Amino acid sequence: MSPAIPNACERRLPDAPLSRARQGAVLCLAGLLALLALALRGSGREPLWLAQLQPTLAQFSPTLWSLLSVAGLGWAALGFVSVQKPSLAERLWPTGLFALLVGGVLAQVLKKSINAPRPPSVLGAGELWVTGDPLYFNAMPSGHSATAATLVLLIWALARPPRWGQILLVWAAVSVGLARVGVGAHWASDVLAGWALGLVVGLLALHAVPHAPRWMHGARGVRWRAAVGLLSGCVLALTPWGYPLAENGQWLMGLGLIAAAVWQLWRHGALARPAALLRMVLGLLLLLALLAWAAPQVDLQQWQASLARVAPSDWLLASLALLLSLGLRGWRVQLEWRARRACSDLPAVSLNYGASLRLLLLHTLALNWAPLRSGELGYLWLAQRQYGATAGEALASLVWLRLQDLLVLASLSLAALLAWCLGQGAALALLISALIFLAGSALLRAMLGRLALQPGAAPSGRWQRLRGALAQAPSLGAQRPIALLSLANWWLKLAALGGLLMALLGGSPLQGLLAAIGGELGGMWPIQATAGLGSYEAGVAGVAAWLGVEMTLPLVLAAALAVHGLALLLSTVAGLLVLLFYGFPARAPAATLRVA
Repeated sequence: MSPAIPNACERRLPDAPLSRARQGAVLCLAGLLALLALALRGSGREPLWLAQLQPTLAQFSPTLWSLLSVAGLGWAALGFVSVQKPSLAERLWPTGLFALLVGGVLAQVLKKSINAPRPPSVLGAGELWVTGDPLYFNAMPSGHSATAATLVLLIWALARPPRWGQILLVWAAVSVGLARVGVGAHWASDVLAGWALGLVVGLLALHAVPHAPRWMHGARGVRWRAAVGLLSGCVLALTPWGYPLAENGQWLMGLGLIAAAVWQLWRHGALARPAALLRMVLGLLLLLALLAWAAPQVDLQQWQASLARVAPSDWLLASLALLLSLGLRGWRVQLEWRARRACSDLPAVSLNYGASLRLLLLHTLALNWAPLRSGELGYLWLAQRQYGATAGEALASLVWLRLQDLLVLASLSLAALLAWCLGQGAALALLISALIFLAGSALLRAMLGRLALQPGAAPSGRWQRLRGALAQAPSLGAQRPIALLSLANWWLKLAALGGLLMALLGGSPLQGLLAAIGGELGGMWPIQATAGLGSYEAGVAGVAAWLGVEMTLPLVLAAALAVHGLALLLSTVAGLLVLLFYGFPARAPAATLRVA
């Protein structure tokens, strides 16, 4: 058999998304739609066509057209492809993500280039029926129609639905396009051009992403897609899209995406702790309820005036302080592991400051965005790779790090409360906290020392090995500089966050410090959403109410969210940059796994 025959057979494999004949048919359809759009736009009769079409569409409920307009958003499409069953989503999700990104960019470029007026800028109030917020510029092409056409083509090619399913898909794309005309946001030619663009982008995505990436398979892929589905559901439910009639429908669509994502996690995500997932879902629901209650009560003009109290230079200064606090924390990690590995043959590059800072930033990134502090496991994995640590060593180091953090926060809380009761300022609170922290560190080291095994006794189990590692944790590092760095790191972080809260809430430096401490303690609640969103803001609001801050609760929550968002943004961007340019640390050689 000649080698050309297998190649010819491979082209006709049943799992090919689209045959060449169907690809040609799709391209011909896209070209026909584009020609019709240009002909209709050039005819000069579009207002007449719209005047005849809108009364027909007006026979249906305006709520229906509003809901279809929201359903045509990119966030809705992204959420939909993210919550499909794994056999379809492994192929549909990367292809759909590529198509939505490329299609969104192309649609915006074409809108800006053509700069066509929308119906409200041409027709008067008596000639046009507008639902929702009127739009005036950048009409062609319709982004909603392009998204609908792309999604329909991808599902048709990858899921291969039966004939009735294909009819429903086509009708869904047509309905979204008609909705854009029905709400008065687009001309008919804009919808035709959007469909043409969507079909072309869909074909491009099928060619650009021929196979699902390796990381998209299995339980890990399910967890990634479910995270995007949860995010899409939250954005879809909470963002005002300019269609008041669709607000209840937005909530239902958003909650539906959230429920579907949770189901995929539960059914296919290989979760080791379903109870942890339940707590995360409860935290997410609490966050949604908090935002749903607070958002309508926030006076945007008053909030803008509150933000204007903080000069851009102050935001920049606080950002630099937060980044410097991360740098100090990385230095602390370096000192600890350099002392632990003083007698090992570990390469010097694994113990330098840059490598330790990379570990700290990657750990912070995982801690921010993994649910219910499961990102702590990232420290164990990174320490084993970079420093050749055993599981017991890594866990003991993490426990010692967190005990010092709790000790700093506890000392600051006690000192700030004492200064508040005495009517003193933040400077005295910091001084008292340093004394409490140093005394507490000595007591904590003595308590951990009691866990040490008897001299000459060999550990006989996991608990005894862990117990020995915990007992050695405070004694294997440079304790004095490590303690001072822990204290300085938290002082700098809380000074930056407290200063911003002080300016936004209009209080004293001590009040800002107490509010920042309340947020950090609130972020430790067992029931919380990802990154502590909601619980941090509730902690700030609780302290502000106790202090008697003269500001409405929704504005306090908005101020806390702005400050918390800045800290999350900086640490997330820093972690992503490290991940992008440096990646994960290489695995330490086997010879370094034991310390001499």
